[in-house]
Amino acid sequence: MTLFDGQAVGTDELEWSRCEWLRSAPELAPPTGARLVVLAAHPDDEALGAGGLIGLADEAGLDIYVIFASDGAASHPHSGTHRPEQLAAIRKDEAAAAVLTLAPRATVEFLELPDGELAAHGPQLTAALRTACWEQTVVLAPWAYDGHPDHEACARAARGVAAEREQVELLEFPIWAWHWASPADELATLDPEVVATRRLTLEAGQWRRKQAAIARYPSQIAPLSPAAGDEAVLSPSSLAYFARGFECFFVIAPGGS
Repeated sequence: MTLFDGQAVGTDELEWSRCEWLRSAPELAPPTGARLVVLAAHPDDEALGAGGLIGLADEAGLDIYVIFASDGAASHPHSGTHRPEQLAAIRKDEAAAAVLTLAPRATVEFLELPDGELAAHGPQLTAALRTACWEQTVVLAPWAYDGHPDHEACARAARGVAAEREQVELLEFPIWAWHWASPADELATLDPEVVATRRLTLEAGQWRRKQAAIARYPSQIAPLSPAAGDEAVLSPSSLAYFARGFECFFVIAPGGS
């Protein structure tokens, strides 16, 4: 398993733009059902990986429920200017603003679990999802093979709930896989539970809304201060993955776990 390393040099977006399996993926059908539930491991996962789809669901009139699993306090572990509790408060405010940008009528829940330790909190993730899911629900979660342990913990919880409930459809979105993987890797083949790769082409307004939501996270896209340890988490090269005119989703097999 590839481990998350936000400081390593990642695959250039120009390479991904030439990737045939990504370019030829069929279009994702518009979301249906009564509710869209998003399980974000960290504040900003929802905007980066699925901001366009959340906006589309809002336009379609779906009830939207966004769960932020972690408090985000570990984004700058070497900061000398911001304590973890300060970072958690900043990221909570940013997340609320980002969701308001994407879906003004959405409900937001903060579980405030420790950033980097979600694997130890599977029962809480599962319980929150069970409560949030209605009869007909589309669940969005980070991809189970994304290379970040918190993303993968959220995916495990989502797969478990989807396996329990036949009327829950699960879509997962890569985030850090764009960083560590290569276009030569057809990502879906790494995961036995993926049944299809889909892409959602964003209309101009949807794309602008997504970019506006990402901009609501200055603590992640810009330095906290000029001091060492306060560098931006998301470099311009990383942000390029999420400036595309489309989003990528993996359809997870019913009952996948």
